[in-house]
Parts: sequence; structure tokens; C-alpha cells
Amino acid sequence: MSLNFFIQNAVIPFTAALAGNSGAKVLDPVLRVFDSWFYITFGSNMELRRQQKEIEQKAKLDNYELNLQEKQKKLKLENIGKLKNEIGSELLKIPKDKIVLPDKQSIAILMDNIPNYLDVDGVRKLFAKMMVASANQDFKYIVHPSFVETIKQLTPQDVDVINKLYTCTGFFITSDPKYISKEMRMEVGIQHKKKPKFVVYRENLEKNYSILIGEELDKVIKCDINEFDRQIMILSRLGIVSIERFNNKTKLSFIKTDEYDRAFKKALSNSDEFINYKKELDKSFEDLIVTFNLKIVEFTEFGSQIAKIINTDLTDLLIISTEMNDFAGEIIPVPVEDEI
Repeated sequence: MSLNFFIQNAVIPFTAALAGNSGAKVLDPVLRVFDSWFYITFGSNMELRRQQKEIEQKAKLDNYELNLQEKQKKLKLENIGKLKNEIGSELLKIPKDKIVLPDKQSIAILMDNIPNYLDVDGVRKLFAKMMVASANQDFKYIVHPSFVETIKQLTPQDVDVINKLYTCTGFFITSDPKYISKEMRMEVGIQHKKKPKFVVYRENLEKNYSILIGEELDKVIKCDINEFDRQIMILSRLGIVSIERFNNKTKLSFIKTDEYDRAFKKALSNSDEFINYKKELDKSFEDLIVTFNLKIVEFTEFGSQIAKIINTDLTDLLIISTEMNDFAGEIIPVPVEDEI
């Protein structure tokens, strides 16, 4: 099926459009459920056909300009077509033996919200993924009607952060370096120049679930400028991620925390942005030291389920989580030997 099929043929039911595909018989019950809900939500196919024909005929008139209402009708049809494309494309990825009837309550709430977000590409695509996930045996158990309220609040930037977090073993370490003058006993900075913040993460290695240490760990720890502080705070408020201080009292499952602590600080101190900012400060402050205020950002249980729905294609990633039961301390400054 062409990805553009439904955009030009939004009135065609799923059952008719996908009838010739391999596994159509297995999909048929699910397609009929989706067709019924589209009928309830958007009206009969005959009504959609009438609107489509009306638009086509008026467009043919000489010097005729579509008014706003007709443009909105045309856009609505196109977006319904896009939604059907997205649903159809995702459905065809599900193995035949994993097809199940979707949960009625989840679909009802989804279809109740979809008309308001047809023209919001990011939310519409997430709704399509959630609809299809509810028909997939591997994901149906994690789909919950309450997810709709969360998903419709996500921006494309939020989804980018979720995807990045999901594909780098499930956690970030964020760092807001503190540049401190020993003589002045205070934090210093450069006027009119934004202090760079960083995000450090472990790259996911395909089908390599070994826990690396030493130089091997250094090779997979990456450091980027943190440009999504705002997204992390929003995702935290939505209950998708948690933010905790990271130090030697933090317990990472399967991980030697001190090895990661060392690797993170090494990656930070080798960053060009960090080096250049510190060089500028060194011109004015000879006694400068730097401490790293590290925080760990990871999925909550709720957030990991949202991430799985968004990333249904990625099912074999290693997700590493933390255990914070014994954590009850303040941030510990970088020891003298780790100061830069």
C-alpha cells in the first residue's frame, strides 16, 4: 500500500483498502473495528464522498477560489487520509500471530479525541501508534485509556527526547558545571555568554548487553550540549521521567556507579564547549575549579510504557534502570583529584 493512498482516498474503508494484503483475513476483525469507529467519528462514507465531490467540482470552476470553509473540509479529508495511512502502515508491521482485537475503551477515548488533533501531525501519529498497539498482542497490555491525556500534550520536541532516552539504554546524566573561584569563594561566569549545560549518555550497542568498564566504557559514553532542559522538566511534570541527583550513593542496576561517574566526568571534561568556556574564565581567574552537579534522568514505569508505544519497532533494547531506595544525601562535590 502506497503511503499516499488514503490521502487521496480518505473515504475508502480499511477493509477494502487492505483486502489484498498478505494476512488480510487475520487483520479483518481489527479493520472492521477501526472502520466502525471511523464511521461513528467522521460520518458515513457517502457523506465524505459528497464533500469530496463538491470540493472537486467547485475547484474546476473558472476563477473560483475555495473559501475558508471548503479549504477546511479539504484539509480535514486529507488529514483523515493521513491518519488512515499511518494506521494502515503500522498494522501491516504486526506479525499475523500477534493480531488481537483492540480494547474498546481505549479506542473509544482515542476516537473521541482524534478529530481535535487531525491537523497536529505529531499527536495524530502518536494516536495512530496507540490504536495499532492496542491490536498487537505484545503491546495491548500496556495500552491504557489514560495515556490519551498524556500523549495529546506531547510536542515533537518532547517525543524526540523520549526517543533519544529510549534508544540510549534508558537514562541520561545531565550536568550543570559550576565554575568556582577559590579566592572569591563563589561561582563565576562570563557576562552575556550562556553557560553550556551537558547531557551525557551511554550509546546503545545493538545486541551487545555486556556492561562495559574502563576504556571500553569510555568508548560508548557520549557528551552533547543539553538543549532540552525544558523538555525534561515538562516530561517530569507529566510523570514520564524522573530526575534525581547522581552521586556515589546512587545505585544503578547492573552498573558499577563509580565507573560511570568517572566516565561521565571524563566525557564532560573532554567536550570542546566545556574546554572553550573554561579557557575564557581562566583568563580572569587563576584559581578556578569546576564541580559537576550531576542528575540522572530516567523513565518512570508509566514513561517506559509510553516510550514502548512510541517505539514499537524497537523491542530488543536494553533498558537500564536505577534503584534509589538507599539514596538520602546531598550532592557530593567532585573530589579535589577530579577538579579541573
